[in-house]
Amino acid sequence: MSFWKKLFGGKPKLMDWREFCQYFADAANREPGVSAVIEWADTLRDTYIAITAQGEAESGRLYVANAYAQYSQDPEGLDGLLAAHLTVMRQTVSSAIESGQIRITLKNASWLDEMRELNGPSTEELPLCEPLAGDILLVYVLDLSTAMRSMTQADADKLGLSDRAKLRETALDNIRRLIRQDGVETDRAEGHSLCQIRLDGFYDTALVLLLDEILHDDAVLAANPVFAVPARDALLLCNPADEESLYALADLTRQAYGESAYTVSDILYQYHKGSISIFQSH
Repeated sequence: MSFWKKLFGGKPKLMDWREFCQYFADAANREPGVSAVIEWADTLRDTYIAITAQGEAESGRLYVANAYAQYSQDPEGLDGLLAAHLTVMRQTVSSAIESGQIRITLKNASWLDEMRELNGPSTEELPLCEPLAGDILLVYVLDLSTAMRSMTQADADKLGLSDRAKLRETALDNIRRLIRQDGVETDRAEGHSLCQIRLDGFYDTALVLLLDEILHDDAVLAANPVFAVPARDALLLCNPADEESLYALADLTRQAYGESAYTVSDILYQYHKGSISIFQSH
């Protein structure tokens, strides 16, 4: 915002969630060959926009709760936010997918409960996921270059990856490819074991499944680090013997979990030889 706009323009009026959904749907309906209909519910969480490509059955559903949270934090970023989500919509109605697009991310188990409530007893539209530990789910997604969407069983079948073990290894190989291309960065707290391992801000949490490979020559973190994934872009770790870092890790986890639009879990976990469990302090 320019100085003069700040001085004379004031803050833009914030849409409520219903106005935001309508604004979003109106923009979607301006896209060629696409029909967008709001399926209203009593809450924003349960409301979605049904997307249909011309001449087809429903192609997908857009839940805009996260988008509204982002908009509420930055109303002036509305145009960019809308453009990004319309890109998701355009790629949702496209049926062209390939195994190289498969990724893994982590979500809270409550997210799947919400999906079940929204989709009813049918599992056809439910995202492909697996329990990992505590309240964390491993979720398979498709990276569509400028957007991502959850995979379904139909997607896996279409790609010849109905076997879950094969699907997971394919997704992890794709994450390994991202690591080779972009590298991972580690930000450390000076004098302590507390650190954040970063990939790209989207699939950072998937790195917990590859910690043996990532930390194989790390002199600071033990073979059984304590970690937290409070948000999609936050993988925080420390040595379980470093008491100060453990307290800091817990504080940072609560803070990030309370502030992020893409929360995962506020629980501390521990990694040991490929196994993940809830951290038990002694």
